[in-house]
Order: sequence, then structure tokens, then C-alpha cells
Amino acid sequence: MKAYTETTQRLLQASSKEEIVAVIKDICDRFGLDNYLYYRLVSIDSCQPPHCAVLNGYPPDWAERYLQQNYIAIDPVAAFCFNNAVPLLWHDLQLSDPQHAQARRFMAESREFGLSVGATIPFHGASGDLSGLSFTSTRNLSQALPRIKRAIPFLQALVPYIHEAVNRVEAFYQVEPLVLELSIRETECLKWAAEGKTAWETSMILGISERTVIFHLQNAVKKLKCANRTQAVARAISLKLLLPVF
Repeated sequence: MKAYTETTQRLLQASSKEEIVAVIKDICDRFGLDNYLYYRLVSIDSCQPPHCAVLNGYPPDWAERYLQQNYIAIDPVAAFCFNNAVPLLWHDLQLSDPQHAQARRFMAESREFGLSVGATIPFHGASGDLSGLSFTSTRNLSQALPRIKRAIPFLQALVPYIHEAVNRVEAFYQVEPLVLELSIRETECLKWAAEGKTAWETSMILGISERTVIFHLQNAVKKLKCANRTQAVARAISLKLLLPVF
């Protein structure tokens, strides 16, 4: 828990891509992982080139080839992330059908660049954008898989904070002053959510019903233009809307 809290604080205080990358590299070192990739896309079907924010820790030759060949059009991991919100272990991809021949070739080619065992955690923002964090190991499957499985819960909890940090550094979102006018109850509920309290625990602390707590949290999520409670907490802290709970 201490490591998680320290990592979220570093992300909340990050003011450059380099600082965000340093955090991600430290996480990879912590779990014995070798490569990482954070990306943000608008839509794979967009008529315009996607607006991308990329923190690329993949081999440079692979990253260059991926862009040159427009591999996003056949990347099965990207296709999964556009339609799912749960983490993906790459070896769980079902690519045996004949129509997946291109995807199989893509995955085989990526393995030639050392990207053989990996996982991706998608994150769907409120504005319709898609972000994802991928991380890989160059070890064989039996050695790499336990490391990756241990890393997933930790990284899944951190993805909203990485998303917010990149948003802040790249100025991807603007929040109008009116939106920042959270009510006292909304602020209180967010504060206790930031402390790890459930809606029921917060209701006991504040002396209100659990349904009322959920109502205020949902309002805060909407006002902050977030996709979920975790992102709302991260954004509220980033925007200095939450003071410490005493």
C-alpha cells in the first residue's frame, strides 16, 4: 500500500513526460518487466489521424515499423482494447481462425523484436478517447507470466493516474470554472474515496445513506468529466480540489 501511495503521489506531482516515464520505469523494475508502452487514441475508425500521446519504451526499430506499416489496423491487442475494459494477457488472444491470419503474422513479427510475453490494460475516458498501458517481459512464458500477473492489479489501479498525468502535461482537457464548483458533500465524498473508503464506509462517517454517497460521487464524476470514481479522485487531487482529511 505504501508503494502504491508513493507512486500515485509521484504521478500527481509529475510536470513532464520524463517524470511520468521515470515512474513507469520504476514500476517495471519493481516487477521485473522489460518494456512498456502508454498510448492514447481517439478512434481506430476515425477519418482523421488519431491524436496520440505516446510514452514509448518499446524497441525503437519496432516502434518505427509499427507506424510505417500502420499496424494499428491489424493489431489484435488494439482491437481488443477498443471493445473491452479489462486487462488482456496477450497469450489469451484467440487467433486460430483463418480470418486472423494477419493478426497471427503481426504477433509473430512482434516476438522477433522481443515482445513475446505481455499484457495491456485499456482505459476508456469520458470523452470517448482510449488509453492503454502495455508492459512486456523478454523471459520465456513460464518465467514471465507470474511476474506479469503480479503486476496487473498494481498497474490497473495506477492507469487512471498515468492518464491524468499525461492529460495534465499535454493539456488535453480543459475544465471550465463552473465545473469545478463541487458541492460540500461531493467534496467530502471524494475526500473519503481518496482515502480508500467504500460508499458504505463513507456513509457511516458522514451519517448519510450509502445511496446518497453514491449520488454525490456520481455527480462529482460528471462535473469533472471523468469515466469513473478512481479517475475523478485523481483529477480532483491533480486540480487541487481536495484538501487533506483531518
